[in-house]
Amino acid sequence: MNEADNVREHARMIASQKNYDQALALFSGTLSVYQRAGDASRLVHALVDRGRIYAFLMKKQNLADQDFEQALDIARNQQNIGDEALVHEAIAWLHEQFGEPEQAVQLYGRALDEFKKVGDAPSIAHLSEWIATRKEIQNEFDGAINLYRQALESYVSAGDMIGAGRISASLDRIVSWGFLIDVKRRNAFPLRGDRITIGRDVPEEGIRNDVGFTDQFVSRRHLVISREGFHADDVRSRNGTTVNADQLPYGVGAHLQDGDIISLANREVLQFRTQQPLLPSIPQQAWAIFIDGSSKSYSYLTQPVYSLSLTSGGIQIQASDIGSAPIKVRRTGKNVELLDASSEWSVIVIVKKDDYNYAKYPLPTGQWTDELHDLPASLAKLSADQKHVLQEGPAFQIVTIAAD
Repeated sequence: MNEADNVREHARMIASQKNYDQALALFSGTLSVYQRAGDASRLVHALVDRGRIYAFLMKKQNLADQDFEQALDIARNQQNIGDEALVHEAIAWLHEQFGEPEQAVQLYGRALDEFKKVGDAPSIAHLSEWIATRKEIQNEFDGAINLYRQALESYVSAGDMIGAGRISASLDRIVSWGFLIDVKRRNAFPLRGDRITIGRDVPEEGIRNDVGFTDQFVSRRHLVISREGFHADDVRSRNGTTVNADQLPYGVGAHLQDGDIISLANREVLQFRTQQPLLPSIPQQAWAIFIDGSSKSYSYLTQPVYSLSLTSGGIQIQASDIGSAPIKVRRTGKNVELLDASSEWSVIVIVKKDDYNYAKYPLPTGQWTDELHDLPASLAKLSADQKHVLQEGPAFQIVTIAAD
């Protein structure tokens, strides 16, 4: 029997060198030995080996089918679940080779369940990896992650550290390390891989981002967030990026913290989260988003007029027209108007001029103005000539919500 096993291994080696006729001749002799000895399990394995040569190397699917069917009948008669799993895996592989992926997936899954019953760790590992890889390609990430973890456990159990390392790399590639919440549309984008790109998708030009928008004010390549240090970099976007209502200059970047609020081109609003977030409840009548930079919070504006005041905790916003309020905000059509009635604080808006320069200018006081234009702003105490900032206050931003 040992001699027959050696001949079988030699036949497999010869087949790998494309000496197909010689390999098949050797298999014929080996199969005869196993049949005479009544060794059902060895016979199943040899039939599977020869069937693979027929199918993959010689493209003779009908002969492969015969060998696999014979092997499956033997395994079933012997009630050998491990051998049945081996044959189901081979038949699945055959479907895969001949472009029948759906049948392959079903049989690979069946083989995996059978290998689990007999505790075949190497087989569990490589089948879990195959199915997980397919799910990843189809963007079924949750299912892929579960199967990759199963594969990792099995590779470690089998002592295959190369396989374990490969799976660890796969998990690093698809396990989420953060989330971006689109607070305008109540979406959450999982962040995967070494870095993610954010910008305006232009499919006809082959431009797609990990997080894509259609707003024309958002640059095609607008922002990049790296997994390492959660570092965010504006990539020379035309209309700029803010983090917590503060401009993010090109070439400087920022390390994001959990809860940071990002605005793209003063039009889109995202919140960065390190854990699976709860999606916000957006009021149907919301017309703008108020971003409080100091508290890293946002609120939806639904009423016609709001009053802003400065407290020890930052900016307080109230849904009413308070006569004594130093700053008021109101909706006029599709625009936002602001009234700076403070004798102590001025509202400063920041405008991007180019990649490296930003202009700051105070809004008129004592009158309603629509010059805010969704721009980031801050409170500041100015010199008498309004040319110098004596003290900076908290930053805020009001981003209007337009119908998609």
